[in-house]
Order: sequence, then C-alpha cells, then structure tokens
Amino acid sequence: MVIEAVLATFHLFVAGLAGGGPLLVAGLRLWWRRMETEPASDAGLRQLAVWSVGAVVLAAMTGLVAGAWRAGVGQGGYLEMLARFPARAYAMVAIEWVFSIACYGGWLALWNRWSQKPWRHGLLALLGATNLLYHFPLLMISQNLLVEQPNLVAGSVVARPLVVQLFHTPLVMAKASHIWAMCMLVSSCGLLMAAPVVRLHRVAGVVGLVALVVQFVSGAAVLGCLPADQTQRITGGSILATALLVLGVLMGIHLLMSFAKLALNPASPAKPGLVSGMVVGVMLLMSLAARL
Repeated sequence: MVIEAVLATFHLFVAGLAGGGPLLVAGLRLWWRRMETEPASDAGLRQLAVWSVGAVVLAAMTGLVAGAWRAGVGQGGYLEMLARFPARAYAMVAIEWVFSIACYGGWLALWNRWSQKPWRHGLLALLGATNLLYHFPLLMISQNLLVEQPNLVAGSVVARPLVVQLFHTPLVMAKASHIWAMCMLVSSCGLLMAAPVVRLHRVAGVVGLVALVVQFVSGAAVLGCLPADQTQRITGGSILATALLVLGVLMGIHLLMSFAKLALNPASPAKPGLVSGMVVGVMLLMSLAARL
C-alpha cells in the first residue's frame, strides 16, 4: 500500500508538470510578447519547458512501473480490468503519448525561431498539453474505478463508446478536475524553482493559490460523488484514513497561505524547495488516505 502510494504520488507530480508546465510557460511568453519588446527571464521559462518535456517521459515510465507493481502483487481485479480493454485501445494510448512528445519536441526546437510568433509557438504546447490532460487522467481514473466496480461498464470488453460515457460521469469529472488543478499547482512550484525572479514569484503565487482553491472544491466534490461506504471510511470510518485526510487538509491550508503571501508580497524570500516538498507531502497524505 505504501509503495503504491509513493509511486502514485511521484507519477502524479511529474505528470502534473508534464501537462501544466507547457501551458504556463506558453501563456507567460505570449503575455510578455504582448507587453514588452524582450521577455524577462526567458531562460528560466525554457528551463521549466525542458523539465516539463522530461516529465512526460518520467510519467510514462513511472506509470508502467506502478502498473507492473500492481500486477505483480496480484491486486484484486487489476489484471482482469486491463484484459477488458482491446489491444487497439493500448495502441491509441501509445499514439497519443507520441503525439504529445512530438508537439513538445517541436515546441522546444522552435523556441528561438518562433519567439516572435507566440501564438503559433504556443499552439504546439497547447496541443501537446491538452492531449495529455484530456486522455490520460480520464483513462487512468476510469480504469481504477473499473477495478473497484467492474459493473460500471456492462460487457466483457470495454469499447471506446462505453469508456467515453464513463469519462463524463460526475465522479470521473470531479476527480479529473482535482488532477487538472494539481497540474497547475505543481507547475507553479516548477516556476518558482526554475526562474527565481520577483514578478515570476507573483505569477507562481497566483497560479498556486487558484489551483489550491479549485483542489479544495473539487476534492469536496469527489467526496460527495463517492459511494457512501468509501466516503464514510475516509471521513470517520477509519481513524488512520481520517487522520491522514485532516493532516493533508491542514497542510493544504498552510500551502494556501504560502501562495497567498507570494501573490501579495512577491519580494518576500521564497523557499521553492520547501513549498514543493509540502505539495508532495499533501499528495502523499491524500494518496495514503484513499488507499487505507
């Protein structure tokens, strides 16, 4: 359980950077090109872009390792769930991943050449990021639900129309919203670490603050959409799970205050490592609470 939670936390962190980082970087470059002749801290933004592209590879590797771990320990229903998806579904997953890598690769390769064309350049980042953010969280969430509740999709084979219907159920959308907000939260940490400039600290603070608010709201929505027995277990049925949840919420409130301080007073000393560590800590606590 602990190993699975650690793998899930690392996977979510790098996947969040892979999906949210390019959107944040492309948006900032576009904004600066509209406001200034030369964008400030472009080197820092490029560093974050490089980290984001590397995170796409790390996310895929960690996801495969986590899947192999779950299969190896014989987690009930996991292999059976995987077998319900046709081979072409996994081929499409690979194609979607390669497409995003290609978009990101072109985005980095044209960094300087298209620096005066921020809309065109940003479109590559947008295509790669939205492709990742739409397909992968929704698919992973749906697969995990099918492990717990195989009857969510009737029939032995999970055809694409059936899984797309599952994508748009309230619980899947609430969980996806939680993950999308987490992507921007992780990306704000990446921005703090890649570009130590005062006005970028303000941007990171605002992005992190908004992302955390959305996470609190979407997290409450997830609890509201879960089956009654799961909600009861997390909110009082299991003392340990409830304690982890409360500790995660308290740490999240502290993070909220830290990002608010950055947004309102960006000149104050920032501690990117500490902020990023707290984000990882909250993710790990919530991951453990969900698995107890």
